[in-house]
Amino acid sequence: MNKPLPPEAQDELKKQLLLSIQNEQSETIRRKICEVVAEVARNLIDDDGNNQWPEFLNFLFQCANSPVPALKESALRIFT
Repeated sequence: MNKPLPPEAQDELKKQLLLSIQNEQSETIRRKICEVVAEVARNLIDDDGNNQWPEFLNFLFQCANSPVPALKESALRIFT
């Protein structure tokens, strides 16, 4: 049986995932990271619809408004 990650490790994982989207040069790998981020974000919405990852939405809006095309594309991939 898998044990859940401690909250500190969860926070670090989320932080590293978002940084990976910004820093990854390979489009293929960046797409996969976006898929992981989207799934994590979906799992962090509780039964009442509350978002448990507020940094995610800020990141998504920053990417959508970025002058960097790869980040704009990443935001769209995550959002859809």
